[in-house]
Amino acid sequence: MKILLLSIGTRGDAEPFAGVGEMLRGRGEDVFCAFPEQYRYVAQGSCFPFYSLGREYLELLDGYFGKASMSEKGYKKARALIEVTKQSLPIQKRLLESQKQIIDNIEPDIIIYHPKAAYPLVWSLATGKKSVLLLPVPCVLHKVNDMPHVGIGGKMPIDMSYRLARFGHVKSIMTAVNRFYKGEYTPKQIERALLASPVFYTVSPSLFKRPAYWGGNVMVSGFWERDKTSNWTPSQELSDFLARHGKIVLITFGSMTNLNPKEKSDMFIEVLEEMGIPAILNISGGGLAPPDKPYNRDLILFTESIPYDWAMPKMYAAIHHGGAGTVHSALKAGCATMLIPHMGDQSMWNELVSKTGAGPLGVPASRLGKDIFRLKLKDLYENPSYKERAREISQEMAEEDFGGELYEFIVRGSAMNSPVL
Repeated sequence: MKILLLSIGTRGDAEPFAGVGEMLRGRGEDVFCAFPEQYRYVAQGSCFPFYSLGREYLELLDGYFGKASMSEKGYKKARALIEVTKQSLPIQKRLLESQKQIIDNIEPDIIIYHPKAAYPLVWSLATGKKSVLLLPVPCVLHKVNDMPHVGIGGKMPIDMSYRLARFGHVKSIMTAVNRFYKGEYTPKQIERALLASPVFYTVSPSLFKRPAYWGGNVMVSGFWERDKTSNWTPSQELSDFLARHGKIVLITFGSMTNLNPKEKSDMFIEVLEEMGIPAILNISGGGLAPPDKPYNRDLILFTESIPYDWAMPKMYAAIHHGGAGTVHSALKAGCATMLIPHMGDQSMWNELVSKTGAGPLGVPASRLGKDIFRLKLKDLYENPSYKERAREISQEMAEEDFGGELYEFIVRGSAMNSPVL
């Protein structure tokens, strides 16, 4: 059986697809990947055939307005978001064409897709084949009674936040209907199909338990990641650093960028040196950068690439942006954890991690300053209860085994939970 994994988004969006793909291949299925060009290496690292969705989407996020939308606040952030939305419209059209071309080329039996992909659900309705939605975060499509939608929140009533988000999701899918199947499906039919189709959340129940009131077509499948260490060897400098220090903090912003990466690094270094805390700063995504001025190289190490599943188990604590994958990687490794959320679902993860007791409530990137960082770092590093709770969560996650259940859900289950059209 041919299964296509189709994801549009940052690295944190692509990684769980590859993890699920490795499980499917291990059970004898033929797996193909369609990601943005920047994540070709994710597919090739697992030896999957790769189809490119181009570079434009992520290049937009890495541009001036994309960086400002993640790191600025108030008027500057709002202006940046408006500009990013405007510039994304022609890119979205080209992505839609690419999705159809790739699917027509592969002729898959099943598509597992990210919510930013507008075509797979329509393809499923038109062909009778199965599309399965993979969501790396909760509070996106299916309502959680005590939590607002991750992209809206604020003071809006919870019910309204989900209805508004679902309206936008359906509108996005209707662009595929209007382009390729005009007149065949109404927005109401698309909404019903979306809510009835199989969906799984790649979230650990240690962090988010599946609500009992969700339908049988929705699964919380546990955290999935690919093996990222098979072709990776640490540098001698990194090995020596680990040998010198026993209680290290890893600081990373993942794919989150900003307009002043050196200033952010300067602030971290000043506080770390003042407190005598050894730290590794990961600069691979561009959110941090080595400073121009001298710093204590015995205490601070910058690295351009470091697999989290290799590094996190060697760390005492992790400070990061709060992407779903990084949250899971840190807690799976038993790291005391503090988030510096930039956008989207990261604020939700900040609250969830704090509620678990694995770390203090973090500060949004747009409000981060030296004084508040010093206070938060002291709490994270000196309060042993955070590390103890993180280790407990790590043990819980180690006992999770959803491979067989998820395989049956994807391959054996029906295409729709109930008739929808």
